[in-house]
Amino acid sequence: MDAFFASVEQRDDPVLRGKPVLVGGSAGRGVVTAASYEARRFGCRSAMPMAQALRLCPQAVCVKGRHGVYGEVSRQVMEVLAGISPDVQKVSVDEAYVDCTGVTRLWGDGPAIAQLVRSRVREAVDLPCSVGIGPNKFLAKVASDLAKPDGWREITAQAAAATLAPLPVTVLRGVGPAAAERLAKLRVRTVADYLATDLGMLRRAFGEQAEVWARMAVGHDDRPVAVRGEAAKSIGKEQTFSEDVGDPERLRATLLAQCEAVARHLRADGLRARTVTIKVRLADFSTFTRSRTMDEPADTTERIWRTAAELLEEWVAANPAPATDATGARGVRGHTRALRLLGVSLHELTDQAQLGLFDQPDAERLEKVDRVADAIAERFGKEAIGRARAIGGGRKHKRPGGGPGRVEG
Repeated sequence: MDAFFASVEQRDDPVLRGKPVLVGGSAGRGVVTAASYEARRFGCRSAMPMAQALRLCPQAVCVKGRHGVYGEVSRQVMEVLAGISPDVQKVSVDEAYVDCTGVTRLWGDGPAIAQLVRSRVREAVDLPCSVGIGPNKFLAKVASDLAKPDGWREITAQAAAATLAPLPVTVLRGVGPAAAERLAKLRVRTVADYLATDLGMLRRAFGEQAEVWARMAVGHDDRPVAVRGEAAKSIGKEQTFSEDVGDPERLRATLLAQCEAVARHLRADGLRARTVTIKVRLADFSTFTRSRTMDEPADTTERIWRTAAELLEEWVAANPAPATDATGARGVRGHTRALRLLGVSLHELTDQAQLGLFDQPDAERLEKVDRVADAIAERFGKEAIGRARAIGGGRKHKRPGGGPGRVEG
């Protein structure tokens, strides 16, 4: 959907049509949740402080969001997509992937389906949308961004490399502001720059992710369209460090960030997990896993984090750092064995909720925290919010029993 919240407001109020519109909080400490394309011409954008946006575009009209209305419009749009293909993956309130592999005989080729989607959305909710067509999710996403506003575009497998080459490196999924800054120091600013840079150097800087980006830079992406309700077997996230890490604070911070990510994925799919597994890999590539089955299935970040943190601490206690490392250097006081990789995964997934030993009032509070965090991440991206102890790794934080998953800061 194009400038979704702002477009809904312009649709419902004729006075706002054609004018720069900012949806969000107050001019004092509020944040822009959506900016119309008329406002974007002045540099206004989502997640920008409202005061800054109004300095860039003083004539903009500020509107307080109506999230109940946006949710209903989103539901109608998703119904339109489900009427074209049953394989729909809702990504956020205003975005979805649709696998049309099995419906081309019914509706025609990609361009025909794109125009069908746009016309049916317009008929259903009287709003513009942009559609991208591609052989995989990544290229379809890039195509839809290039088609905005109110258009459609196709990127074929044959044209992928040439289309991607001049685009900024941030088009690669997972290259956020921090990674882009690090890449800029390596003189990598476009996708073409990335492909021209020595992969070994990129691998030393970014670990296994460098190879994922290299494949993506030529248009490869093997992620399936994940239809909600399908019985996933597991959900996981892991990180290969650019340098081996033995600092326990950084390891716990990394693990907490991973727990946030997998728990958010779990909730987005309407699932709960019974078993938590951590995975650690040492500098010599020896790999260990530790698992624990919880009393009842859970989907809260707190519960998953408590279990994962306990597993990590137990593994650390059973595998103390040696007095010297492989080079003969003495170990660092307070550090654990240096890890090359750390990850967490969830198993025995179910869509059945159960109430049991976990204290009900506490569960309700934790679920509320997660719902708020999920809503912010859905709108502004996963980098927009996180628990304080999951940022960096330098913060001191409590042991699992002390409730390390509570929001701070």
